[in-house]
Amino acid sequence: EVADFFPDLGEEGKWLHCTAAVIRDSQRSLVGAISTLEDVTDRKLAEEKYRSIFENALDGIFQTTPTGRIINANPAFARILHYHSPEELCGSLSDITHELYVHPERHRELLDLVEKQGLVRDFEVEYFRKDQNVVWVNLNMRAVRNSVGEMLYLEGSAQDITERKVLEARLLQVQKMETIGTLAGGIAHDFNNILAAIVGYTEIAKSRLRQKELSTYLDRVLDASERARDLVGQILTFSRSA
Repeated sequence: EVADFFPDLGEEGKWLHCTAAVIRDSQRSLVGAISTLEDVTDRKLAEEKYRSIFENALDGIFQTTPTGRIINANPAFARILHYHSPEELCGSLSDITHELYVHPERHRELLDLVEKQGLVRDFEVEYFRKDQNVVWVNLNMRAVRNSVGEMLYLEGSAQDITERKVLEARLLQVQKMETIGTLAGGIAHDFNNILAAIVGYTEIAKSRLRQKELSTYLDRVLDASERARDLVGQILTFSRSA
C-alpha cells in the first residue's frame, strides 16, 4: 500500500494511492496479484494546504491529550514558549497542568469549560516559558470527539498577549496613582483649612495673653502647626505629580 505522485498524469500531475493483494493457488504458490489505484490528488492537496497553514501560522496551534500531554504543535507555539522546535516542546512536557500553567487550577477550569461548552474562546492564562519566565496567552480551545462522544484530544490556538497585559498593568497603576493623588489633594486642602484656624486663633490668644508659661505652650502649638503645614505642602506637591 503506497501513495505516490505521477507528474505526467493530467495537466498538473496526479497523486495515486495503490493497494495490491497477491493471489495464490491451493498450494500457496504465487499465481498473480490484484492492484487498485485511487486518485487521492484532492486529499493530498488539502493536506498540503493545511500543513502549510499549520507550519506558517503566526498564532500558536497545538493539540493535547485530556491528561495534559502535548501531542502536536506548530513552530509559532514553540516560539511563544521559547523552545527551539515543536519536537523539543512536545518532548519536554508531559503534564502541562503543572509544568506549563502558572496557576494549575486555570487549566482545570479550562477543561471544565470545554467539557460543558465544547468550544472556549478568549481564555487568558499565564504560561511558563522554557526559561521559567511567564508569558500571557489568549487561548481558543475545542474538544475533538469520536463517534460515541468520547474526547480524543483537545486542539487550540494561542496568541501571545504579554505586551498588552504589561500595558494594562501600567495603565491601572497610573489610574491608581491619579486616584490617590486626587484623594490626597482633597485631604490636604481640608487639613490646611483646619491648620489655618488653629494658627490664627493661637496667634490671637498669644497676643492677648500675659502669662509667660502659657505663652510657651502656645509657641509649641504654633511650631507643631508649622510642621503640619510643611507636611501638607508635601502632600499637595505629591497630589499634583500623581
